[in-house]
Amino acid sequence: MKLVTFSFVATNSQPRQRGRRVKRMKSETKPQPNEAATTTAEPNEMLGDDHINRIIEDANSRTITGPETIENLVKAGRSLRMQGQDNRLKRGEVFHLLRHECEPYEKSPKSGLTYNQSLARMGEPRGTSEHLRKMFEVKVEYAVPADTFLLLSADGMNLADLKVEYGEAFKAFIDPWLPKIQALDITDEKAVARLIEDIEAAKPKGMTPKTLAQLDAELSELKASLDAAMEKKNSNEVLDISSHITAKEEEKGKICVTRMESLLDVVAPFFGWSQDQVKKRMKAFEAEPAPLRIQRYKEALNFIKKMETAFAINTKAAAA
Repeated sequence: MKLVTFSFVATNSQPRQRGRRVKRMKSETKPQPNEAATTTAEPNEMLGDDHINRIIEDANSRTITGPETIENLVKAGRSLRMQGQDNRLKRGEVFHLLRHECEPYEKSPKSGLTYNQSLARMGEPRGTSEHLRKMFEVKVEYAVPADTFLLLSADGMNLADLKVEYGEAFKAFIDPWLPKIQALDITDEKAVARLIEDIEAAKPKGMTPKTLAQLDAELSELKASLDAAMEKKNSNEVLDISSHITAKEEEKGKICVTRMESLLDVVAPFFGWSQDQVKKRMKAFEAEPAPLRIQRYKEALNFIKKMETAFAINTKAAAA
């Protein structure tokens, strides 16, 4: 999917003008005003916000293309990850631009400029990059304000996850809700909660997420197809199948969030965890990449099964 993108900088910031410095939010890293977008950066160098914004603007406007743009986007993505602040949509925009810029090189892995190779140089897991890229693309495709998108995501209504879950049925379902989403006053907590409840209640019964067993079966088939594509050295097919695998893992990851919440409610009293501690653990769990969520859920489930075995007391022997 090729989108006409715009640069997501930060709420309340103004578009950059030549000769003027970008007004920055207090929480953002101090900009480096004398940097040029083509400046060589060391692997661990933190680029300033102005520099990152220029790289994104140049990539969107196609001012610079090819290897130089790829290198600049890798530097920008690495710096955004190092910042340690909530910049998921900006990172998603970088991944969106990077994927598009790497397309001509996917059949030439020796170039070192494929999407996977660029992510590796950035130090970014494929699952994380794909998740954030889809968040940005859904925000743009459905014209959802950035702050609204992030707030809904934080409250369990990630529109990108819903699109992955429900596929082609998503557009027909979400379109009638878009005016309310786009006009939502995010400072009104009751209005936000009411909108989320209404959307949840309106989900058709047919829009039921698949079971973990079904997803595991589909993942097995996809991984077999991936092996075949790799043997044929078909880079485009490998990339396409890899994206499908990532989407399936995201589906599994979301199911694991729901089930982990139930498991934590069960074990919390044994560990003396308060409801606040449970919520903090769940928030941290939801923020993890899908593969790690799946792994942690399996470990927690195995722990519960061991507890069940430990308490499998022989009732007849006990009665005797």
